[in-house]
Amino acid sequence: MSRYLWINLISVSIPFLYSFVPPVSFYRNVRYVAGAILTAGGGYIAWDVWATHRGDWGFAPEFVSGVHWLGLPIEEILFFVCIPYACLFTYEQLDHYIRDRKIPFPRIANVVLAGLFLTAALVFWEQDYSRSVMLSCCLFFLVSLKFQHQLLESLNFWLYIGVTYLPFFIVNYLLTAPPIVWYNPQAIWGIRITTIPLEDFFFSFSMLAFYYWAYRFFRDRSRKTAASVS
Repeated sequence: MSRYLWINLISVSIPFLYSFVPPVSFYRNVRYVAGAILTAGGGYIAWDVWATHRGDWGFAPEFVSGVHWLGLPIEEILFFVCIPYACLFTYEQLDHYIRDRKIPFPRIANVVLAGLFLTAALVFWEQDYSRSVMLSCCLFFLVSLKFQHQLLESLNFWLYIGVTYLPFFIVNYLLTAPPIVWYNPQAIWGIRITTIPLEDFFFSFSMLAFYYWAYRFFRDRSRKTAASVS
């Protein structure tokens, strides 16, 4: 079994096993996770395919199985299943045990943040990964301005983003230290936290935020439908 596959399986193993433990019983929400994987995950896999083809990053053959799909190692595809599953499991645990409350996040903050990320993308336009990840963050705040802005007013959303940075850091370090995933120095700023490119912290934010957005969309819509029927 490849090292990258081990990292995926270890990352998801405890959340998967505890998915069957009450009171949260996260397994009941698997269909909403699947919806997020098919929508948000589909977008990020498409980005990954394009970025890999463009040469922004690549994969050391000695650490992957050699099975590819869409030009990506199968382990990379599984990354967009295992890691979000573990993170959304974490969100539901937080949401169950920590009472959520509304925090100030005016719509103008969306506009300002989207503008800042767009400006950064324009400044670093020649660096492909830097530009792409800044645009992804810009897009998230623009989409949230139009749809489900109230999710950004949730304390537990920001706790979810903050708490998941710890496992993100561990997994990303394991991927970039050998390295299993290497980066084209022409595509990034060159600033690293240990072995992790700074851009990856913004990638993690936009990815997990979009997964959360999609997950909440499917979950809340299902609950509203069930409530209207009853």
